[in-house]
Formats: sequence, C-alpha cells, structure tokens
Amino acid sequence: MKNTLMFKLLMVAIAAPAWAAIVPCPASPTFLTTITVTPPNGCNSGFNQFTNFVVTSGTTGTINGVALVATTWATPPTAGSIDLNALSGGIRLTSLIGCDSNTATPNTFCIQGKNQTLASSITYDLHTTGPLISLIELEGTVISHANTTTATVFREICFGLTSFDQTCGGDASKYRVLEIGIVQGNFLTLSQNVSTTFAGVTDVAIRDTVFLETFNGEGSFAGVTSFDLFTPEPATFGLVGLALAGLGALRFRKRKF
Repeated sequence: MKNTLMFKLLMVAIAAPAWAAIVPCPASPTFLTTITVTPPNGCNSGFNQFTNFVVTSGTTGTINGVALVATTWATPPTAGSIDLNALSGGIRLTSLIGCDSNTATPNTFCIQGKNQTLASSITYDLHTTGPLISLIELEGTVISHANTTTATVFREICFGLTSFDQTCGGDASKYRVLEIGIVQGNFLTLSQNVSTTFAGVTDVAIRDTVFLETFNGEGSFAGVTSFDLFTPEPATFGLVGLALAGLGALRFRKRKF
C-alpha cells in the first residue's frame, strides 16, 4: 500500500506542468533578476504566465525593415534594469542612467553623443491557463532629439509557440511585429499604443527590442521611457464572445419569428 501511494505521489510530481511552480508577478516593480531568468522560471498574473526570460545586449539583424546596429553605448539594458510588474502589464523598462541630467530621468533608456547605438532584446513566453489569448498590445513613449535620430521599440510575436525565433519555426503566418517610435526623426516626443489581433492561442512567444541610434553632434540624444506589455485578461475575451453569441442568438430569434 505504501509503495502504491509513493508511486502515485511520484507520478503526480512528474506529471506536474512546468508553470505550476511559477510565483505571482509582483504588484510593485521588481527587477527581473529577482526571478531567475533560466527556464522555466517566471511569474503569474491572473490567467497570464510569463516565463523563460532571456535578456540580450547587442542585438543585431533586421526588424520591420530596420537594420539594427550593434550596441556601442556603455550601459545597455540587462536583466537588472527590467521590471516585472503585474499591475503595470508585465514587462517594463526601469531606470538606466547614461545621459546628461536633462535626459537621465527615471524609467528612461537613453544614449547621447555622436554615432552612438543601443540595441537590446528580451525574449519571453506568455501562456494562458484560462480562455485563449487573441490580442497583444505595446504602449510607450520615445524621444528623438536631433535630425536623423532613431528611438524605437519593437515587439515581435510568434503566436501559438512557446519559444521565439524570427522565423516562428519556419511558419511566417505566425509572425507579427508591433513598433512604436521614430526612425531618423526630428525633435519628436511620441507616445503611442499599437496592437494586433489573431485567432485565440494558449501561448505567445515574444521578443521586445529597444533600438536607439544617433548620428549628429555630441549634444544629440535618443531615449525610450517605460514601455509595457498589455494583454487584457483572457476572461474579457470570453465575455465579449458570450455577448456576441447572445446578439447572434437574438438576431436569429427575431428572424425566426
């Protein structure tokens, strides 16, 4: 009997999903480094679970037609300069001091000077334990202080997958990219919100990339203030679906009579 009970407990332990051990996302901003970035660690916020964080400095390649230049700035984002915050939507930048006193404000990444670049990414997975995810948003503010200065944030997603690569496992139909900011702008501060919808899935693999670049004089700078991942609780989609179904049923009933 004891052996049978021990076997059952062992089977439960083996069968437990990886996300079962994920802790609640903090209500107040907390450095990503306080939650180990090695898979499958992450956090849980409502039905949303964030896992498998990897932070990369010196990201290169092309996103949405923009060719990224390897980082030259001395202090690119790291796991210690990115927040987890359940109430703020999940992921956000934290303070990174690197520019002069006019631009080194809290929750701002910035570069200053001639021919400076910052290109850094964080990849992670978003999983739902409830109704399906069918919408991803990106919101943030960027500052471009000079001619031909670039300040952008890209959010690339592979819906239906748990691990991000830009080919989405060879299926281009699963790839989307959101972008806020300005490429080679001219003295602009932009606050933007963009979103994309898709057929409901249980998992979305995400890569967020900050790209800043300056070309002109030593006084030029580019910055990105706090940006967020917004994913309305999947239950919201369920309510919307029920409402639409109700309207459809009502319309059918009227037609029948």
